[in-house]
Amino acid sequence: MSEPTLKPDHILNMMGLRCPDFIEVLRTFLNKHCEASQTVFIKADEPRSDRDINRLCQFMGHTLVHQADHGDHKVYVIEKGAENV
Repeated sequence: MSEPTLKPDHILNMMGLRCPDFIEVLRTFLNKHCEASQTVFIKADEPRSDRDINRLCQFMGHTLVHQADHGDHKVYVIEKGAENV
């Protein structure tokens, strides 16, 4: 899968972070630095990041716009939803 062509509003490098820090940093960043409909490009190497990001999006009302596995890391683009849980 290729990288998304959209230009994200924010870039968040989460390489090296593991749960629970991984999900807490992401949640805090979305709540403090993003407005509804803004996008965040995330680079991560947390082994369970697929599950964690999908659950976070479901719980907080965000949309996972893109995800790709690049072997040693994964990338995601999340669009922040209107709800701020």
